[in-house]
Amino acid sequence: MEVSDARSNKDEQIGHAAEELARSRLRKQVFEAIYHGKRQVKKRSEIERATGLNNKQVLDAGRALVGNGLVTQEKVDGEVAYRKDAFYKEHKNRILQLANNPEQLAQQPRNSARRGTSGKEVVFRVAATPAFKPPVRVTIDDIDSFSAVRAIGGAQPRRVQISETAFKQGFQAVIGETGEFKDWGGEVNDLSSSRVRIGGKRRPMAVAFKGPGTTGKLTPKKMGANGDQIQRLVLNSEADDVFLVQYVGEISDSVVTQLAGLSLARAAETGRQIYYGVIDGQDTSRLIQAYPTEFCGS
Repeated sequence: MEVSDARSNKDEQIGHAAEELARSRLRKQVFEAIYHGKRQVKKRSEIERATGLNNKQVLDAGRALVGNGLVTQEKVDGEVAYRKDAFYKEHKNRILQLANNPEQLAQQPRNSARRGTSGKEVVFRVAATPAFKPPVRVTIDDIDSFSAVRAIGGAQPRRVQISETAFKQGFQAVIGETGEFKDWGGEVNDLSSSRVRIGGKRRPMAVAFKGPGTTGKLTPKKMGANGDQIQRLVLNSEADDVFLVQYVGEISDSVVTQLAGLSLARAAETGRQIYYGVIDGQDTSRLIQAYPTEFCGS
């Protein structure tokens, strides 16, 4: 399923592919390895041998290529493999030429219809498997593990005074997660747990917490030094199917939009049922009131 018309303009699509490769040396190496030779599908182990990259590097780069529609992912002999796209196969040399030449790339046409109000291009193109299930947006009221919150009204303050650490600890106590999760610059998520229940079943979940150190309405550019925290949360969390963003204040619609688009890519890539949602300041307050013992330190 393609969210945008991927073949509406050949030069624009070539430029998009080159721009994505130019962002990362690893993406470029993996792209070259996949498109080298006549074989349509390359297994992860084959790409590792061809590039000298390790397992994680190949999977991370491959996931980015899949998310941007440059290849599709499938399983071969129980192993992750990547299939060439016929369009990008035909224009492989031109794409690599542009990716290696910033001056030429700057002259390549761009599709203004795909640009948001910020001027930054946002493209979600995903190849869906036959088992594709559309992602489902959830609120804390939909999560069984937070059932007590349903008795707490929604008329709550828009911003709550609680530290990120205190909320994370209370959140862990509510779901019964005893693992330790320390913050560091390259983290994929702030918390990962398989102890959350949705629809009566345990679902592996990844959460990004934003505390009072962030001011104003939460937008994607305030999430991570490069504004890529949501992308890392959804696309780089290996086994998770539930993705939540929590903040002590108001959350912009752009956060939800990005979370929805990336969840769509994740659902198409994995064939699994994906859930996503946000917990803003009002719902944060409701959680604290619903579970006073767990958040007693707050």
